[in-house]
Amino acid sequence: MNPFQKMVALLLSICLAAFGLSAIAAKPGPTKTYSMGVDDSHVTYVTGANNLQVLDVSNGGAPIFVKIKNESPPSDASSNINSFSFTVKGMSITSLDKTACESLGGMCALDTTTNTVTVTNISPPIQAKGIYTVSLKVNSCGDGVWSANVYTGSQLTGQSFGFIKDDTLPSNTETNVSCGDAACNMSFTVPDSLAATNITGLRGLYNKDGSTCSTVDYFATNTIPINKTLHFAWDATSSVDDTSQVGATFRYTVTFPNPGRPQLAWHTDSLGPVFVDAQPCLVTQFDHNLPAPYGTLAQDVNSTKNKISVNVTTPPSISLPFPIIVESERMNVTAIGPSQWTVERHQGGTAPQAHNASPTVFIMSTPRPLLTGPFVQRQLSAGYKVGDQAHGCVASPVVPPTDLSAWDSTTTFDIIDIDDIWSLGR
Repeated sequence: MNPFQKMVALLLSICLAAFGLSAIAAKPGPTKTYSMGVDDSHVTYVTGANNLQVLDVSNGGAPIFVKIKNESPPSDASSNINSFSFTVKGMSITSLDKTACESLGGMCALDTTTNTVTVTNISPPIQAKGIYTVSLKVNSCGDGVWSANVYTGSQLTGQSFGFIKDDTLPSNTETNVSCGDAACNMSFTVPDSLAATNITGLRGLYNKDGSTCSTVDYFATNTIPINKTLHFAWDATSSVDDTSQVGATFRYTVTFPNPGRPQLAWHTDSLGPVFVDAQPCLVTQFDHNLPAPYGTLAQDVNSTKNKISVNVTTPPSISLPFPIIVESERMNVTAIGPSQWTVERHQGGTAPQAHNASPTVFIMSTPRPLLTGPFVQRQLSAGYKVGDQAHGCVASPVVPPTDLSAWDSTTTFDIIDIDDIWSLGR
C-alpha cells in the first residue's frame, strides 16, 4: 500500500470510528416510567349515633396502601427504581407500617411535618413491572391527591422517572374516602383522629326543591390546619334508594385559626376554587334556617304569571317580601293570601318557567342570599354574577347584611351548604 492509500485508509477508519461513537451516543437509553396506585378499599366503618355508618379512625386512622410500580421495559440496571418518596394533599398521614414497608428491602420513614414518606436503599431494587407497597394510615375522610418522586439512585438521587397511568392499579393518584352516612334531619361529626375540634353538622330534612330526601355518603376534606380550607361534598345519588340527592342541604360548624369574615367558593378555574366573601344567610322561619316547604303548587302556572295558587301547610310568619323556590326557579313573594300569592319572577339569576301543579311540586323557603359583589376579573371569569344566588352562606353568628363587624372577632361559623362548597378562613 503506497503512502497515499495508507492516508486514505487512516482517514476512513477515523470517520467510521467517529460515526460508530455517534451512533452509540445517539442510541436512546431505557425508558424510565412509573405508575402509582392508592388503595383505599380497606377502610372500615362502625355504627355510630342514630345507627349511621361512620368511618373508623379509632385505631390511629384509616388504612391506605400506596403502590409504586416500575413501568419501564425490561432492559438493565439503569432502569431500576432504588428510592422514592410520596405525599398527599387533603389529609394527613398519621402512621407508617415501617416493618411491612422494610420487609420489601428498603429503608422507610415518615415525616409528619411535611406529610412525606420516603423509601430509600431499596435492595433488591424495583425492576421492570415490579411493585413496592407501603401500608399507612390517614387521619380522616375526604379527597386525597397523591404525588410521588421516583429515582434510580438509592438516596432520592440519580435519574428521575416519569409518571404514567396504569389502570390495573387502584385509584391511581386520587382517593375519595367517605366520612360515613348523612341521613335526613340527622346530626353528624366528621371523623378525624388528629382534630382537636371536630367539625359537626346537620343534614336537612328536605332537599332544596323539596324532593325526597334520602341517606347519602358525605365527604369533608379538612385542611384547615394547613391552608385554612374545608371542602364539603356528598354523593349525588343515594346509596339507599338510588334517588338524586344533588339538592341536599347541610349546616355545619367550622372553626378557623384566625377571626374574620370567611370566604366561600362553588366555582373553580385551572388554579382551583375561586373564593368570594361569604354573606349572611337570609333568615327563614324554619328550624336551623334550612330549606323547608310552605306548601305545594295548587294550579299550573306559566312563565309569565305573577300570581301562583298554593296549598299552604305552613303559613309564612316572616316579613314581606321573601324568596321562595319552585322546582329550580326562584321567586320573590310580595303579597300573600290564603290560597294565592303575588310573586316577582326573574329572581336570583333563574329564568321563569312553567310549573305543573302537583303534590310533589313544593313552595320552598330558601336562606340563600343574592350575590352583591363587586367581583374581580378572576371571579367574573369563574362564573360569579351580581344578583345570582349564593350556593352557601353564614347562618351564625347572625349579623345584619350591612354590618359584618361582629365577624371580625369571630373564628367559629355555622355555614349552610346547598351546592358543594369550599370554605376558607382568615
